[in-house]
Amino acid sequence: MSFYDKMSTGRIISRITDGIGRVQWFLVWGIPSLLINVLLIIGIGIIIFTMDYRLSLFALLPFPLIIIGLPRLRSKVRDTAPLNF
Repeated sequence: MSFYDKMSTGRIISRITDGIGRVQWFLVWGIPSLLINVLLIIGIGIIIFTMDYRLSLFALLPFPLIIIGLPRLRSKVRDTAPLNF
């Protein structure tokens, strides 16, 4: 109850409205977009592997470097980026 005593009514309603808007965006645009993109990647992967599996394996060589390097880059950017309040 102390949370509601400290916060104004308008601020609480604003947070609820913002949260509902974000959930609505995720349900309307996020999930369908995610499903379409996943199916597209799977379909393209199947087509490329059936055309020439050696070339497709060669095209996938950079992925381990990306998977290893991305968390490191993310931590460096987080450490050097200014904080926005």
